Amino acid sequence: MTRIYSGTASRVLLPVNPGEPHYKSFIDTVIPVAVAKGMGIVAMKVYFRGFATRLPWFRTMEPFLHYALSHEVSTAVIGCDSVEQLEQNVRFALSFNPMSAESMDQLVRDVGLNARALLYYKP
Repeated sequence: MTRIYSGTASRVLLPVNPGEPHYKSFIDTVIPVAVAKGMGIVAMKVYFRGFATRLPWFRTMEPFLHYALSHEVSTAVIGCDSVEQLEQNVRFALSFNPMSAESMDQLVRDVGLNARALLYYKP
């Protein structure tokens, strides 16, 4: 669930997307430590730099944002190429309800076959 963060403690920027659990997950290793230390967590690479659109079953970016916000993050950094994308992201954020564990697990499974290619930022 999204945390409200308003302290002066440190923050950590890390990728939060459904590809992460498939390979050297920052979600599993960094988020628990950051939460324990009271750090703010900034999610990035939520949409895999837009590569999520290449998934054969892709329909919308909404589940990817909702997946990220369903973790203990303070905020998410989302890149936009147009005003339309910005407005779409605002709609996604306004409609946010935390995803169930089952829905999150299903999205991770759906991304599974393509996860390694989507994790372009990891060697």
